[in-house]
Amino acid sequence: MKLRAGSLTYAMVFILIVSLICFSFYSLFFYSNQSVDAYIDLYKTQLNARSGINLLLSRQNVIKSGEKKTIDLYDNKTDSVELEKNYWGALEIVSSTALDKEYRYTLTALVGNQSLSDTSFALYLADQSNALVVAGKTELTGDCYLPQGTIKTGYINGQPFNGIKPVNGTIKKSPSATLAYNEDLYKYLQQQFETDSLSKDSIISLSKQQLPDTVKNPFSSTTITLYSAGVIVLNRTTLSGRIKVFSGKKIIVKADVNLQDVVLFAPIIEFENEWKGCVQAFAHDTLMIGKKCEFSYPSVLGIIRTKNSADNPLLKIMEEVKINGDVFALDEKKDFTKHISIQTDEKTFIKGRIYSSDIVDFKGTLYGSIACTRIIYANSSAVYENHLFNVEVNSNKLPAWYVGSAVIKQKSKNGIIKWL
Repeated sequence: MKLRAGSLTYAMVFILIVSLICFSFYSLFFYSNQSVDAYIDLYKTQLNARSGINLLLSRQNVIKSGEKKTIDLYDNKTDSVELEKNYWGALEIVSSTALDKEYRYTLTALVGNQSLSDTSFALYLADQSNALVVAGKTELTGDCYLPQGTIKTGYINGQPFNGIKPVNGTIKKSPSATLAYNEDLYKYLQQQFETDSLSKDSIISLSKQQLPDTVKNPFSSTTITLYSAGVIVLNRTTLSGRIKVFSGKKIIVKADVNLQDVVLFAPIIEFENEWKGCVQAFAHDTLMIGKKCEFSYPSVLGIIRTKNSADNPLLKIMEEVKINGDVFALDEKKDFTKHISIQTDEKTFIKGRIYSSDIVDFKGTLYGSIACTRIIYANSSAVYENHLFNVEVNSNKLPAWYVGSAVIKQKSKNGIIKWL
């Protein structure tokens, strides 16, 4: 049978079309498999990075703060993560980097300490042989560890206790000392007042140039430190991220300064009235918070005794201040003629935890807890030892998710404050 020439042409075109279709299906299958393999590799890398974060949050103490270490997650030499942990003020930055073939995936978080429900309390006051006395409209909600395991009512400014019940919770006898503080954190904060602590930082000397209008530094970068041996006045500027401000004398924070996640260190720090922002501030002589300031979560304020401190370091919080975060005062108490204290004025509102290894003079409302050696009420005419007047302390109103500093050494767990 003789075929026409046109039929051969049609056959060749048909074969070509079928070949193209087959090749397309083959290519689609090939590249789809590659895409699936790539997705699986990426997903595995992300899971490993998260596993590294979980390992850092665990109580296994895989690495200490200031360390960097590579860990083989499953001892198979194919799932390695690079872990890093560093203090950032009274909190910590943790980082986990997973490597898998051509992929590199990093997770970084700001972490802190989360109290367990069975260790929560409203007030933990050391037993120095003086019972706690309450007057005015004072309300304590939550478990209370008190001297002699009791509480009394009395008079201050001519006002008796006019509440319904002094303590809405269980009263337990406290020991002679308040809760122990985290010694590692204390030593770290003491060291941060020394210029040697800046050796690994990228320094901007404010004695040689003006304060920049804006400095933003991601937490994946080296710390930027704004440094001066003299007084630093922060005004009309925005500072955000991994930035430290270090003064050898004093830091003054004006109301028009925008601070986010920044850390301050100086012998004296003063916040001007009505300042608002998120910051960690640490002083070794005086930390003064002006009226109507607002500190957003997770701010931390600390007064730290060092070898260069004044005799009686003070953290003073003026009227109508709002703080979402921790407030603490740390002292080794080697000299009992010297004291460190936290003082608040009326209408102070704090959602967080107050800790002092020595004295607290609290006036206002606290959604959280107080732990201290002595608590006083001071006015213009007298000082009342172990007295509370017109105070509300409610540990039940501190959210269960709250994560703060690890200043107190007690049973707890690590928690993520936010991803960076």
